Amino acid sequence: MALQINQYTKIRTDLTLDNDDLMDLDSTDDVGVSYESAKMTIGNFLAYVNANVNNIYGSDGVIASTRKLTANGFSTTWYDGDVIVESGGEGLDRSFLIKDSSMVIKGIFGLDSGVGSCKIALDDVLGTFFYANDGKVAVGHGTATSTLHVKGSGVGTGTAFLIEDNIGTDLFFLNDNGDFALGRNAISGGVNSVTIGKSAATANNGAVAIGNSAGGTSTGIFNVAIGNGTKNNGNSSGQTSIGGGTNTTGSQSTAIGSQSVANGDGATAIGGGANSSFIDAIAIGQTATTTSNNQLVIGSVNAEIRDIYIGNGVSNIEAVLNAITYHQSGVNVGITDGSAVTSTFNIAGARGTGTGLGGDIIFQTAEAGTTGSTQNALTEVMRIKESQVVNISSIPTSAAGLSSGDIWSNSGILTIV
Repeated sequence: MALQINQYTKIRTDLTLDNDDLMDLDSTDDVGVSYESAKMTIGNFLAYVNANVNNIYGSDGVIASTRKLTANGFSTTWYDGDVIVESGGEGLDRSFLIKDSSMVIKGIFGLDSGVGSCKIALDDVLGTFFYANDGKVAVGHGTATSTLHVKGSGVGTGTAFLIEDNIGTDLFFLNDNGDFALGRNAISGGVNSVTIGKSAATANNGAVAIGNSAGGTSTGIFNVAIGNGTKNNGNSSGQTSIGGGTNTTGSQSTAIGSQSVANGDGATAIGGGANSSFIDAIAIGQTATTTSNNQLVIGSVNAEIRDIYIGNGVSNIEAVLNAITYHQSGVNVGITDGSAVTSTFNIAGARGTGTGLGGDIIFQTAEAGTTGSTQNALTEVMRIKESQVVNISSIPTSAAGLSSGDIWSNSGILTIV
């Protein structure tokens, strides 16, 4: 039956429709000869429509059957709640686009058929800030050259990478200027500084602090603190502290060893508990301690040093031994007629106190013995006593076999050959 159009001219004024409202249907036979009028409720009409129209949605809004939209040979398919996009042509590198009100692309989610990978790109006013494609992720820019490629926003103290715990405490961060900190409440306060450890801190450029509470308060540059509780203090640069509880204060000072201290400018303390608190002084050994500027102390009451070997160790595995020369510093090369008269080379014995005697200075040599492979014993050949008396042991009493310049005793009289 065909609809007869414009049979009625009356317009309904009540716009509210209920399912039990009646509606008039004018119909004609298929050839348009006879007419009849019939009434039907709104509910019956909608039931007829639902029964005879292919509705793609169910009552809960779920797509009831697969639907496919095709344009230019490529399609978008709705299937069981999923959306499947087949892209091509201009869309080889994009399927879903997000644009702003000016139709500028701000987001892309789609397929990069060139590498067979899903692609995600997100932009802001400065350009792409997130990009993922072909197994690589870029954050802060749009070109990933590694699995994870993070780029900061500048070269200042802005944070390029940050990890916090659930209450907002920094656990790890990397700044645009190269500052690096790893550990709860770790602080990296200078360009190209590195901080690792809980509450570790650096305060200026090129500094390194590694260890729980390592770093101290020094504002100098290129300071290094490695160890639990290790500190660089003051405002000096070039401080190096290595070992738990070590402490440096002086400029270019170095403390290596647990609880060691180097507080003088240019001071060096090496060994557990070693202390060099004077300018350009060096303390080496457990609890070794300097007492004045420009002093070298090796050993202590806790770590006595009684034999000193310089050269090739206690014994030299080579058949021929080389000579060793001890030098006082000479005049700088290039200075004309420079005098070193005040640069004396002093050898000093041990000092007593009050009426106590000082120590003698003894010279020993090892005379040849019988055939064997053990080292020969040392024998005293000359002693400078604390009383300023010089004693030469076993002085020859004959000139036989002596060389020019040798000394011998001629009936108690010293004679030079």
